[in-house]
Amino acid sequence: MKAYRIAALILIILFAFTIVCSAKSAEDFVKDAEKENKAELKELQKLLDEDSEFLSSMMVSLNSDVDPKEMLKKLKSDNAYKKYQTTSNAVKYYKDNNNFSSCISDDYYWIVPLSDEGIYISFRNENGKWQWSGSGNSLKYPVDDVNGPKEAVDFSTKGIVNRLKDEFKKKDIDQLCFVSDYSYYIDFIYVSVEGVEYLIPYSHRPDFTGLKNGQLYTAGEALQTLETNMGGPVNGSAPTYPGSGGGFGKETDSAATTEVAEQASFAWLYFAIPGAIILIGLAVTAAVIIKKRHKAK
Repeated sequence: MKAYRIAALILIILFAFTIVCSAKSAEDFVKDAEKENKAELKELQKLLDEDSEFLSSMMVSLNSDVDPKEMLKKLKSDNAYKKYQTTSNAVKYYKDNNNFSSCISDDYYWIVPLSDEGIYISFRNENGKWQWSGSGNSLKYPVDDVNGPKEAVDFSTKGIVNRLKDEFKKKDIDQLCFVSDYSYYIDFIYVSVEGVEYLIPYSHRPDFTGLKNGQLYTAGEALQTLETNMGGPVNGSAPTYPGSGGGFGKETDSAATTEVAEQASFAWLYFAIPGAIILIGLAVTAAVIIKKRHKAK
């Protein structure tokens, strides 16, 4: 019996080790994201270059103060970021499942922000190819008071990771993404650290949501506060354009399809699967050794 307890303890330790190894340092997380997104960002830049004149002229219609020539210089995919969406009412989903990441679906939009001009361009994937989806006015978020100063937020992976590391001292990251919940017209930075889910909310009316923009909450705390302050969802169904979420203004592309979201990161699978195989192998080996020792006695 004692031998079996030792074997069980070994399995528990190995399982815990597998979970711990799934986290990535902030630096590695950024490097992996850059490597993963390199091809798509290159494709986006090609689209920006090919349609630069059209896009710059369209920018003028969104902001008359924009200089088209200067705009051409700024049409870069370097600071683009993925925008995800919850598949259902996140508050209800979390209450039923005690999990946030599972209500983020697979597809995503690329957003190219022009923060100084208050404009963004969005791209969607159709039949395996990226194409222009729309554009709109990217409003800044209130810092403290709705009528007070507003700030533009860097939602790129590098921008989010740096903020998590510098401001919130979160260095080992399991999953991360920028996601909108259209039920409440609110955006979140979603991050999982050491198995704990956190949300950093951003909305244009924090006085309604009860959540301070840019503040780190556990997922349960944030969604409970949102439900308490707003009662129920504002919007019963997802809109048909990416620009109508908490972080964006009106989208100009009427043909854009309903936006869905990408799960933040499946990096943990690359560690969990090999870890599980090793764990099973060690368990079998331990069982054989114990059995041989038992026969020897």
